[in-house]
Amino acid sequence: MMLNNLNLEYILLAFLGMLIHILIHILNRKNKSIPISVSYYISDVDNWIRLILSIVSIFALLLMSESLSDIFGIKLSDGSSARDVFAFITGYLNHSIIKNVLRIVKK
Repeated sequence: MMLNNLNLEYILLAFLGMLIHILIHILNRKNKSIPISVSYYISDVDNWIRLILSIVSIFALLLMSESLSDIFGIKLSDGSSARDVFAFITGYLNHSIIKNVLRIVKK
């Protein structure tokens, strides 16, 4: 059943991956003279769109994680599924994938 891939552990790992990606992005920002501001981030509609796209695509990827793990051969050394690793990678890399797709679409 696909909903087995949406347990709390996998969702939490995916969101932790997404949070780590965002924090690294904040640390590597170009203009560090401007202080970090949550209200500034929230006021930008593009940030909301990126965040919603990321969350929706994380859930879609988690629903497909069993099939995608098989396709990409993501297995532990004992041959068992590595869905927890897949969930974290989904959250971490997903934001970058969405950003690149949006960049291509805007061209």
